[in-house]
Amino acid sequence: MFVVHRHFLHLSSVGQAVALAHRALFTNAAQNCTAGSRTFVHAKIYDEFLRRSVELVRKRVVGN
Repeated sequence: MFVVHRHFLHLSSVGQAVALAHRALFTNAAQNCTAGSRTFVHAKIYDEFLRRSVELVRKRVVGN
């Protein structure tokens, strides 16, 4: 679980929150018990978090 709390409410910090959430989820390809399978995001930044998250996922390369 990864929680985006009030520390990240400023839009300048949303990118950092997205990067941390993706690291929690994608490190070790989610093959261990500490993989972040859920991300809770504050409503005030949800839309921006989602937009940036999708952008980051589209850049991710899987395999060779």
